[in-house]
Amino acid sequence: MTKTLYYPSKEISIPRGKPVSYGDNIKTLSCLLNASYMSYDGITGMFNHLTSNTIEISKATVLSWNECLSNNLNPQMENIKVKLLNSLVLNVDKSPIKIDGEQYYIHTVGNGHYTLQYVTKHRSKDDIDAFGFLSEYKGIIVHDHYSLYYNYGSDNAECNVHILRYLNGVSEFTEHNWAKALKELLLEMKTRKEGLIELKKEKIDTSEFSAFQERYLNILKNGKQERITDLKTNAYKNEELNLLNRLIKYEHNHLLFLNKFIVPFSNNRAEADLRKVKIKQKIGKFRSVTGADTYAIIRSCASTYSKNNINLFNAFKNAFNNNPVII
Repeated sequence: MTKTLYYPSKEISIPRGKPVSYGDNIKTLSCLLNASYMSYDGITGMFNHLTSNTIEISKATVLSWNECLSNNLNPQMENIKVKLLNSLVLNVDKSPIKIDGEQYYIHTVGNGHYTLQYVTKHRSKDDIDAFGFLSEYKGIIVHDHYSLYYNYGSDNAECNVHILRYLNGVSEFTEHNWAKALKELLLEMKTRKEGLIELKKEKIDTSEFSAFQERYLNILKNGKQERITDLKTNAYKNEELNLLNRLIKYEHNHLLFLNKFIVPFSNNRAEADLRKVKIKQKIGKFRSVTGADTYAIIRSCASTYSKNNINLFNAFKNAFNNNPVII
C-alpha cells in the first residue's frame, strides 16, 4: 500500500515499511529552521505532526543534513574570511555556549555585509589565535572592552552604547552631574558626526574634534572631584571609579568614532549577529563540538546571505546541490 503526500510543490509517494528518500526541499527547510528557530526535537516533531507521522525524520537524520550543508558551504565560508580580512572595520564579540554541559564560547566577527562565527573551548588568546583570523586582520576592531582584543588589528574602538548604560547606572545610584553631562556630550558627538556625513563631509575638522575632546576630559576631571565628595555614603563609589578610570585611559578608543567616520558609535552589529545564537541556547543545547562547529558555519552563511538580501531557502538548496552561492 502506498500513501501519497503533497509537500513543498512536490508529490512524494511513500511505500509502507520501506526507506524514504527525502528531497532537497525537506532537507533545506530542516536546516533553515535549525539555523534560526528550532531544535532538532522541534524539527522532527513538526514534520511528524504535519504529516500525521507519515514522514518520521530522526534527529540523527537532521544532524547529517546539517553536516552535509556545512561541508557544502565551505567555499562561501572561505570567501567570507577573505572579504572580512579586507574590511576596514570589524565588529567582534563572543558569547558563552554549553556543549554537552560544558562551557565553550562562540565568537562573531562581522560588518554590514559579512558574518564569521566560530567556536572555541576558552576565550583565550591561544584559542583565538588557533582559529587564525584575528591574528591576520590589519584594520580597526570595534568591541565591548574585552581587553584581549587589543592584541589585534591596527586600532581598537570601544562601544559607546555600553558606556551610556553605565552612565545611567551612575545617575541612578548617585546625584553626580558628570555622568549626565558625559552622556549628553557623547550623544552630541554622535549627532554632529551624522550631520557632517549628511553634508558629505569625510572627517571632522581637527580643531572641532579637539574642542570635543577637551570637553570630554574636563567632564571626567569634574567626575573625579564629584566622586570624592560623598565617599562615605556612595554605595556605587567603586564602580564609579572604575568607569572614570576606564574612560580616561581609553579616551582615544571611545572617541575614535568621531575622529574616523568609518568607525561606528556602538558594537550593536556584533550583538545583532549573536542574537540567533542566544535564542538557539534557549531552545536546544549543543551535544558535541562538531555540532556546534556545524551550526557556526551555517549561521555565518545564513547571516551573510540575509545581510545581502539573498533568499536563504534558495541559497541553502543550491548548497545541497553542490552549487553554493558565493558573495
